[in-house]
Amino acid sequence: ENIRNVSIFSGVRVNMIPKFKKVYFEPRLNVTYDTKNNLKIRAGFQQAYQSIQVATNPGLGPNESLWLLAERNEDLLNSQSMSLTLSKDIGFQKDLFEIESSIYYRKYRGNINWLEGFSSSNFSIYNPSRKELVISESLTKGETTAIGWEVYLRKKINNNTINFNYTYSKAIQNYDLINHGETFRANFDQPHNLSLLINSNVTTRLSLNASWIFNSGRPITLPIQIVYIPQTVLGQEIDRLNESATRASFIYSKRNQYRMKDNHRLDISIAYKVFYRFGTGSVNLNVFNLYNRKNPTYYAATFDQFNQSFKISSVSLFPLIVSIGTSFELL
Repeated sequence: ENIRNVSIFSGVRVNMIPKFKKVYFEPRLNVTYDTKNNLKIRAGFQQAYQSIQVATNPGLGPNESLWLLAERNEDLLNSQSMSLTLSKDIGFQKDLFEIESSIYYRKYRGNINWLEGFSSSNFSIYNPSRKELVISESLTKGETTAIGWEVYLRKKINNNTINFNYTYSKAIQNYDLINHGETFRANFDQPHNLSLLINSNVTTRLSLNASWIFNSGRPITLPIQIVYIPQTVLGQEIDRLNESATRASFIYSKRNQYRMKDNHRLDISIAYKVFYRFGTGSVNLNVFNLYNRKNPTYYAATFDQFNQSFKISSVSLFPLIVSIGTSFELL
């Protein structure tokens, strides 16, 4: 509906989950005010229910994720989000400057997360009454609060386009059975995210593209101490003086107390077109991670048996990668 430069879009999504024999209503509202000086103000609200959730490894090893379906109505993820956006276009088509800035607030209730001592690679508990391994008993539910500010700039100069995007965000979680009930940073809490993209059509045949991306390191839970636990056989403790009779185990920090190294890289691509009577061909050169930045994919711990110590190191999986390709399109 349009009322004096104000556009209102509202609706309700009806979501029925047969397993729970229940219907969920998900309202949404978007209001846009278009001022006379080409400034747009948008406000939005949305509520949603989700029957599938993801549990992510919080500590050492690959950032593995396990997707789980809700077993009960109480296991649904309930989220509300609100946003406010200002946008403005300046200039003309060949010399256009676009700017957009927005703030958002999101609340999630019913998030699943691993209890202490469990992860995406170690997640089952044996339930004697059900005589089976149960995943749900190694999980708990809590809340997540996320806030953020985003700014987007786009500048077009003749055949060149520059896109700049920056986001500052914060995501905090709270679980009664994790971290002694204290709040901690969510796995996806990465305060600074920046991207710079430049597209240039040098000629009708030659085009160049370059993008630089920066992301803050994600939070991680790391071991801070080693303890040696005596092995037992049928409930009887083995000789403590026998080194082989003990098992080394880590004592970990508070949940997501540390943060991985920042992640950034530069990618470029060059495309050259060849025109034929019956089609258009192109040769493409792509370079991923131009300066071979060793961004950490995950952290691993190595144990020194002789010195009775351990070392934490980062593992990088995506170095400099160069690829060449061709394509052809018929008219």
